[in-house]
Amino acid sequence: MRKKTEIITAIAFLMLSGCASDSSEPVQTETAPASAASVTTVIETETVTETTTELTEPVSSAAEETETSAVQTGLLSSADDIALSDISGDGSCYSFEYGGISFTANCQPDNWQIVDSYLITNRNDMVVICQALIDIQPIHGNDFKSYRTAEDMADEWVQHNLAYEMLPDGHRWKSRAKDVDFDPADQGKSMYEMFISRTS
Repeated sequence: MRKKTEIITAIAFLMLSGCASDSSEPVQTETAPASAASVTTVIETETVTETTTELTEPVSSAAEETETSAVQTGLLSSADDIALSDISGDGSCYSFEYGGISFTANCQPDNWQIVDSYLITNRNDMVVICQALIDIQPIHGNDFKSYRTAEDMADEWVQHNLAYEMLPDGHRWKSRAKDVDFDPADQGKSMYEMFISRTS
């Protein structure tokens, strides 16, 4: 229930943030006096038109779909099923197979990024893929003492997928949401918390 409340709050915040205008207050400007005895004040006002975007599907539908995919068995039974291989030769770029599609996973210290991760929606398979990645290079937790688990990385991945689904095409953040980026700072954060950390 808490996750659904956070999702609804995030959507409302996203919708309202696009409607705000810094120029909703009247602007007062003074013109230079024509003579020492007269001062003219001009008050300019702007009409602010509020635009709202209607969701094409209810929020609960997207959340239920994610919950449904989380209980599905999945395509993978072990890390061997994805045929993870180092395509860069230096450990910075890996390739893996999932559902007949080749994916790229970029590796940097304390960071993994999966390109086009939004195409993978089964949480159980996300856990298997994340475990394969951290078997090669673990990522610190947000306290920089512990290490992230495949389960908490899959939770972050689900949040990225939700953001990708909810953002309208052409939105500047949709291209960032399509590739999950695992790092210590995002451990345990909801989609809303990730949004706030990137905008404040």
